[in-house]
Parts: sequence; C-alpha cells; structure tokens
Amino acid sequence: MEWRMIHGLISGLVMPPIFMALFYVVAFADSIPVGEFMQQLADAHRFSVLLSFGLLGNLIPFFLFYRKQMDRAANGVIGATLLHGAIIVYLKFVP
Repeated sequence: MEWRMIHGLISGLVMPPIFMALFYVVAFADSIPVGEFMQQLADAHRFSVLLSFGLLGNLIPFFLFYRKQMDRAANGVIGATLLHGAIIVYLKFVP
C-alpha cells in the first residue's frame, strides 16, 4: 500500500470517533456523563446507531481528497468506511 492510501485509511478511521464525540458534546454533555451515556447505548444495543452517525464524518476527508484529485487517499477513506460498516453489521446482528 502506498502512503496516500494509508493516509486516507487513517483519516477514515479517525473521523468517526471525532464525530461521535462531537455529537455527545453537542447533544448530551450538559445532562449525562460520558460513561453513563455509553452504558445506556450498550444496554439498549444502540451503539451501532451512534457509529453509523459517526461515519458521516468520513464525508469530509473523502470529498477533500476527491477535490484534490488524491484518488488513492479517497480509496483509503472508503476502505475505512467499509471496515466500520462491517463492525456496525456485527454489532447490529450478533447479540
């Protein structure tokens, strides 16, 4: 793998947790501690929903790389998105 694809893969793996943290800060930081928030998601089997929302963050590096004609890096972001998608499917369907 060349460095541009690795760069895209790393940015695609980093953006979803950043978006998930941003969602927590904007929506719930005033009312519920982060540990309790994560526990409630786990108890309700809804962590996959939060992870799915976090994947929206991958649109930023994908379109940035696409506009700069860095196709290999954009492919890395797609690969990271597919990896996150596999995790979401696992969380959704495996008890």
